[in-house]
Amino acid sequence: MFGFGSSHKNELILVVDVESDGASAAIVSMHGTEPAEIVVAAHAELPYETRSSDAQTAGVRACLDEVTEKVLTLRPKDVRGTLVQAYGVVHMPWTDVRVVRGDARHPSEVKVTRGLISRLAQEAMKRESMDAATHIESSIIRVELNGYPTGVPIDKKAKHIVLTVLVSSCEPAIREGMIQAVSRAHIAKEPILRSSVRGFTLGASSIPTMPPGDHTIVDISRAGARIIHVQNGLPVTLTTIEYGLQSLFSQIAPKKHPADILAMMHMIENGESDEATRKTFLEDLGRAEVKLSEMYAKAFASVTAQGLLPEHLILIVHPTVAPWLSRFFTHPEFAASVVTHRPFSVTVLSPEHFISEVKVREHVDVSLGLLSATALVHSELNSHQSVI
Repeated sequence: MFGFGSSHKNELILVVDVESDGASAAIVSMHGTEPAEIVVAAHAELPYETRSSDAQTAGVRACLDEVTEKVLTLRPKDVRGTLVQAYGVVHMPWTDVRVVRGDARHPSEVKVTRGLISRLAQEAMKRESMDAATHIESSIIRVELNGYPTGVPIDKKAKHIVLTVLVSSCEPAIREGMIQAVSRAHIAKEPILRSSVRGFTLGASSIPTMPPGDHTIVDISRAGARIIHVQNGLPVTLTTIEYGLQSLFSQIAPKKHPADILAMMHMIENGESDEATRKTFLEDLGRAEVKLSEMYAKAFASVTAQGLLPEHLILIVHPTVAPWLSRFFTHPEFAASVVTHRPFSVTVLSPEHFISEVKVREHVDVSLGLLSATALVHSELNSHQSVI
């Protein structure tokens, strides 16, 4: 159904963000359309090392338990009230996300009802072979009537109705772990689960400080990367590749620990290394860029079956790696290997982009994923998007 009802002033929400290598949690105070406030937060992540899939899953579930327990325990005494809802946002590799469309043409104008919208969305989703046991969201993110988008389609009339639906599933063990972790809060309502694609596209699109217009999102985690082509604020195509920071660091210096590589990157960016060390490390980066270009050029090609990619690229990655990857994606040689007019213009997503939507209490440390998740919650509770 459309809309979320009340103004959600002075409500407390438990927000959990699950990444490939850890988890974050926060208690968020909602103030209607005013910025949401993170009053307490916690983060836990696994150290860099090779693990089996089962061990990685178990480790992330342990992080979930740890951060949820911590924010409930450390909740400030001046934060009164009852937690009324839990939100969980899940990143790759734990999610499978698809964009599907429903299209209906009628010989004459018909009245648009909730039932008609729901049936069209269900028909669109039937074409996707997604296991119901892993399903976490089916969200109508766009409705077009006679070719024009509208946020309030109910009771209007149209001959041609087009829906865009974001459909997401989640690794069962992670889904179970999230539900189990937030159950500690004893919230009466079922937790609402979302994919990070929804957070980084729909949540971020409402932020005034984000660059306007169409863009490409490149979200790089330890486990891999997700590339999303966004038009008019909506994901239209996306792809994932299993070549993230873990693989990249192995390519740069196979015998070095990732923490040492990050430390070296930080030193070089800040001019704190000697010339010989700098030269050797830049040569290592140059060799890694060959593989990086090969992997990412193919991925970019897969999200633009028709036309050109927009020139603006939003990069979501570890802040120490961001300067190097920004230069890589803006380099003319990489631009020549992808479908775009000219080299990308890169914006690195940072905490500053969320200041209009999310406030953070003094001395509270938050991850970028948690800020994005909180911005999504703020956006959803003040929007008219439909969740099936």
